[in-house]
Amino acid sequence: MARVRITRWNAEALLGLVPQVLQAYGEQVAPQLQDSLKAVRYEWPLTTDQGGDIVTYRNNGERVRSPRNIFDTGELARSQTPPQVTSNSMRIAWTAPYSGEVLRGGYIVSRRNGNYIAPGRDWITPVVQATPPEKFFVEEWRRLAQGQ
Repeated sequence: MARVRITRWNAEALLGLVPQVLQAYGEQVAPQLQDSLKAVRYEWPLTTDQGGDIVTYRNNGERVRSPRNIFDTGELARSQTPPQVTSNSMRIAWTAPYSGEVLRGGYIVSRRNGNYIAPGRDWITPVVQATPPEKFFVEEWRRLAQGQ
């Protein structure tokens, strides 16, 4: 890897790259977050069938063994906002009214299974761990700075 020698320092120009770096990071992780919702890795220990396997049911009555994904009806996935970038931050949000309960766990009212505490199923942390912002920022910032 070639070493970059800085001969001029323009702090404003470097700071001006922050929104571009944030946008690039958001564009990279947004589809990964969608994939994370579809990943089969979340335990859902609500009921067991006659064989002792953990089973739950989706809204359409389909039996689903644990572990499972958290895609269900797709409302949570569809509620993901595109990356919203400011001069120094990037935000991706989920607007489904139950998104916080899915992420952290929470009290669920269910006609089929009775009321219960649903386990949290964090789909965000695995994506951030797989694409660490620090490493991405260094590489992207360096790439953009060389183009100036």
